[in-house]
Amino acid sequence: MASNETRSSPDRRNSSESVNQQWQLSAKKKKRIRSSPGETMAKRAAIRRAKADAWRELVSSLDKNPWGRPYKIVTKQFRPWAPPITETLDAQFLEDVKCQGYGHTKNYCFKSPVCVKCAMNHLTLDCPTKGKIKEVKCANCDGNHPASYKGCLVRKQLQQKLYPTLREKSANQQTQNQLQSLNCFVKPNITYARAARTDHKQYTTNITQPQIETQTITNTPVTATSKIEQMMTQLMSRMDTMLNLLTSLINKIQ
Repeated sequence: MASNETRSSPDRRNSSESVNQQWQLSAKKKKRIRSSPGETMAKRAAIRRAKADAWRELVSSLDKNPWGRPYKIVTKQFRPWAPPITETLDAQFLEDVKCQGYGHTKNYCFKSPVCVKCAMNHLTLDCPTKGKIKEVKCANCDGNHPASYKGCLVRKQLQQKLYPTLREKSANQQTQNQLQSLNCFVKPNITYARAARTDHKQYTTNITQPQIETQTITNTPVTATSKIEQMMTQLMSRMDTMLNLLTSLINKIQ
């Protein structure tokens, strides 16, 4: 059984029927205009007027009965308009290739062009001195380097403003850290009970370092040459035994 909220009210049904009737009338009117004799331009103008009249009637009928609308308008997105950003407030280091300035790009530059090599009032592509030249001039600091040089004084100053260096640690903090590291040491050969006692006796502990017994391991390194010599001696001894056997057999046969 459907709830009361999902049921369509009679006002809403009547409004939807009136909307459908208006659109049907406008469609018939446009069809009648297209089939009528005359020029195409006049027909298009008449169709536009018929559409505008139908839209006005629809809006007026909806304004008279707003609660009987067959639909619901929901605004999902809202995009406000804002003027273009001419200066960036981020920490990004921007450089303009048109005027050789900083803080903006060529798309938002309204200054006259400046050459990156000779600092004259023309684009770098239109510079009369083509190729590499020795006598260059920076448009920012008038130094003997191109304006795009990363070691420029003006560029370094801007970088220091945008990316400030971290504060260096003071000497007092360093000394405190050193003292803390010296105080925190492990006392060997002291039990927990002796360390937890309330009396402030100083226990002198003799640190006994375990003596490692050095075992003299005599390893005779067997090299490849010694192995070969052993194999040769074994072969020679076997050859001698074979020769002795052969000689004994020959003597027996004779």
